[in-house]
Amino acid sequence: MGFGYLQKMRGYFLISLLMSLFIGVTSAFAVTVTSVASGNWNSAGTWDVGVPTASDDVVIAAGHTVTFDLATSTVNSLTINATGTFDVNANALTVTSAVTINGAFADNLGGGSLTLGGNFTLNSGGTFNDLGNGIDITFNGSGTQAIGGTYALSNVEFYNFTLSGTGTVTNNLTTGIIVSGQFTQSAGTFNAGSSIFTLGDGVLNDNAFNKTGGTFNAGTSEIKITSTVNIHMSIDANTSFYKITHAPPTGARTLTFDETNAGTATYTITNSLNFQPNSRGVIL
Repeated sequence: MGFGYLQKMRGYFLISLLMSLFIGVTSAFAVTVTSVASGNWNSAGTWDVGVPTASDDVVIAAGHTVTFDLATSTVNSLTINATGTFDVNANALTVTSAVTINGAFADNLGGGSLTLGGNFTLNSGGTFNDLGNGIDITFNGSGTQAIGGTYALSNVEFYNFTLSGTGTVTNNLTTGIIVSGQFTQSAGTFNAGSSIFTLGDGVLNDNAFNKTGGTFNAGTSEIKITSTVNIHMSIDANTSFYKITHAPPTGARTLTFDETNAGTATYTITNSLNFQPNSRGVIL
């Protein structure tokens, strides 16, 4: 085994090492993955550089419908361009940073979910859950998250609306926010802004508004309870609301104000407590 052979082997080793380092470094950075056709999320033919991975920024291009055919998956960000459609398809997508919707974020089956660590931006011409089948949203970031955009229609609808992150979520939308299931806060700070939050939980004696932790800043928002059954609100600590309205669509329903630990939390309403004709009043 001569000196020349050893030099050659050293060269092969260095080339192999450099290639390994290059692959490791490039995989650590986000790649923008853009749809090139309508199709399933998990099909390489739907994308320009292959199926998205957890570090990727995903773009649904104009005119394409991408159907999410995985039970769960994670990406760095998601942008839906105008006339593009993302169908969550009753599955669970996690986005570690931002979601920007200029097209449609839909669920043709119902029961899908979005877990989000960054901003939720819904712009004019965009839609979220326009089929009304019910999409859960969870804000789980540790930093600052904003709900905003140029969306100007009357309402945007979620199924369950959950705040579980340790950061601050601020609602900058002026449109109404419909929550067909539960509004739940377990951590962090929520700045509610000026929206009307219409809560329609249909489970008898369920907590339509369920605060078990964190800080709720009401701003000038309204909590409007439209459940068709007797329903509860529950808080874990003293909490101020701007306006609460009990407006069941059918007759003689009650709203109960509960505390997680009986007698340890106070509801403060700084503007008004309102009862529509089908309300049978409040139980304390």
